[in-house]
Amino acid sequence: MLRDYEETFQSLEHPQDTTLIDAFKFKFSYYPATYRDESVNFKCAYLVGEVRSYASDWNELEEFYRGKMLSRDNTDEIRVGLFPIQHVAERSASPWFDIDNTYSYSPFEVDALARLESHYYFWGFPKGFSEGGKEIYAVYIAPDCN
Repeated sequence: MLRDYEETFQSLEHPQDTTLIDAFKFKFSYYPATYRDESVNFKCAYLVGEVRSYASDWNELEEFYRGKMLSRDNTDEIRVGLFPIQHVAERSASPWFDIDNTYSYSPFEVDALARLESHYYFWGFPKGFSEGGKEIYAVYIAPDCN
């Protein structure tokens, strides 16, 4: 399934002033809702996308991707999402991701960011993350698991 979604994602066009840093794909569980009785409803999603750097204004980037949908094998269309990533690298500590205080993350995006950080912490951050002065973001599709 992940390979199918990865092929679907490859048809997505990106702004010219963005650069690929790394592609990612994995299955993960997230909790979209906490109920009044504080129980948690876990769901699963295939998260397929790319981490990219950009030189334009964030609002222009959001406008470029706004409303974009991808379809797979004549099935339902899958919405394209994106969120900014703050990569923090200090000499005395391992690198990590932080949220951008100017952006309002959805609960799903917070979970996706944590999963990405966990993935890179374990497998290592690509060189593109450490290049100073670059703004980075994740662009993705996240169909539910069957």
